[in-house]
Amino acid sequence: WNDDFNPRYIDFPVNASVGYMSGGYERGTTWYGCLYKTTDGGATWDTVLVDTSMSMNDMTFPETDQVGYVIGSNKAYKTTDGGNSWRKLEFGQDTILLFCHFVDNRLGFITGIHNIELCLPYDPGFVMKTTDGLIGIKEEPVDVRLSNLQVLTPIGREAVLYYSNCPGGLHAQVFDVSGRKVDEMHAAGSSGTIIWGATHSPGVYFIRSSSGSATAGKVILIE
Repeated sequence: WNDDFNPRYIDFPVNASVGYMSGGYERGTTWYGCLYKTTDGGATWDTVLVDTSMSMNDMTFPETDQVGYVIGSNKAYKTTDGGNSWRKLEFGQDTILLFCHFVDNRLGFITGIHNIELCLPYDPGFVMKTTDGLIGIKEEPVDVRLSNLQVLTPIGREAVLYYSNCPGGLHAQVFDVSGRKVDEMHAAGSSGTIIWGATHSPGVYFIRSSSGSATAGKVILIE
């Protein structure tokens, strides 16, 4: 029993000794999303992850007690060493991740909504699929056959783009629906995240990357 902590999900992926429990607690006006780990069957619990701006909506350790995912709010966390360290992938502020299910350490599905406040009378839902353990936070090198540009938030006031497999950095062009080029993007580094669209008018845009294995993505900007 704990009067402060509100548990949401629990997972003992391999045996009854090692398990994880997610949830949180409130202090004043701040909500603390927390993940705890036990190695003695629940007799004691240690804190392995805390995020003061995240509601931990779901988690999973699909194959072992070492590789796991925690999602909630607009973030996803991944550990590959049993919770000793975590890597974070942030989505757009309008994105809310709700539930996840991973078949194994690489293949998984995440559901959520785009919370477009005061713009639409509803919150568009989505299902996201990963075949590489969430490319933005994976440890191993990215397969060069994968698309090198992904639109993580295709609908909103801004678009979050993730690029990879670009040894010379990213070079991308943006076109409107008439085919007119309206912008170009350059970014150093072989991988990274770009937020685009804040200075552009609402509408439909197409982003084409000419770096690495050329790919394209569609973005809808809303007022």
